[in-house]
Amino acid sequence: MSVSEREWAEAAGVLAEEVATPGWADAVAGTPRHLLVPAWWAYRPPTHWERVDAYGDPGRWRVAYTDATLVTRVGARHADDVGAGDTVTGSPTSSSTLPSLVVAMFEHAEVAEGDRVIDVGTGSGYSAALLAHRLGGDAVTSVDVDPYLVRVARERVGRLGRRPEFGCVDADRALPGQGYDALVAMVSVRPVPAAWLAAVRSGGRIVATIAGTSLLIRARVRDDGTACGRVLADSAGFMRTRVGDDYPSMDDVFRAGRDAEGDSVTTDEGEPYDLAPGGDVRTLVTLATGATDFRGYRREDGAELAWILHSDGSWARIERCRAAGGGGRSRSVHQGGPRALWDEARVALGVWEERGRPSVRDFAVTVTPDATTLVWDGPAEWRITL
Repeated sequence: MSVSEREWAEAAGVLAEEVATPGWADAVAGTPRHLLVPAWWAYRPPTHWERVDAYGDPGRWRVAYTDATLVTRVGARHADDVGAGDTVTGSPTSSSTLPSLVVAMFEHAEVAEGDRVIDVGTGSGYSAALLAHRLGGDAVTSVDVDPYLVRVARERVGRLGRRPEFGCVDADRALPGQGYDALVAMVSVRPVPAAWLAAVRSGGRIVATIAGTSLLIRARVRDDGTACGRVLADSAGFMRTRVGDDYPSMDDVFRAGRDAEGDSVTTDEGEPYDLAPGGDVRTLVTLATGATDFRGYRREDGAELAWILHSDGSWARIERCRAAGGGGRSRSVHQGGPRALWDEARVALGVWEERGRPSVRDFAVTVTPDATTLVWDGPAEWRITL
């Protein structure tokens, strides 16, 4: 089935009213997102993803004009690929970010007419299309590590009459060009790569998220090639930069620590911490240990189990169980691998407690070619170096 210009323009206009600030309303209203995302993956709990064709059912294309992230790639399978079946399992590796967040990232980066902008994480090409609509194609560069994503985005955005520069690069190591006024990352990193500092002019802005957290930072590049800024009040989540077709699986580390006794077993007498996604505790544990995965569940007997996993093979399992005799609860910690992750986490959480549990969004940010450092300048300074 086909979609008329009147139909999609009406849907895009409604989306613009819902999500766009005045400076970006025309770009959102004038961009046919359904042409950039003709298919996507929808999760079917608890096991798999199902391919959705925008043109499969009447009106299905309208989903592209909702303020939703559409997952376009799971593992190594893009939703454009229909040759090997219509379901997959695994984790998302690319998506078309929800339009309100794309616009918010541009606003945080203070993107305006006359700017040259590099969009890191091409994905479906939607963010590059919005930038090119407002700034002109000559002012926009968009990069991704995936050759297919780059090629298809170039073709689809080009059909809209917009021609930003596209490139296939490992963004952690190098970026094309220099002197950009703003770098907006639709991927997350930890730490901010030195290549990003080198690509942005003095006075330019970098807006990005810290991988494994919802921390959104804005930093302004200085004459000495470093950058400073703050963690923003808004939160955001993006997939981490990758170099292969998929992210390394943590299943082997999880299996190693799922039931094992571990190298050490201790009792944690302190206050139980909530490791829920997005919370300050989980964020601090991620920053302090470099953890790459968290898992957890509640058993039928009421026991609560949480695993902290690291790509180097380290793991920690925290078990909170009802104490013998039915009185209260006890918590044991099993740790294995080259590092004691919970011990490292406990040090950071102890400092956090001593300083009155400051919000992780109260931190300033300093970026150098060697490290990204979060600095809390409260009554007692606290520095976390990534």
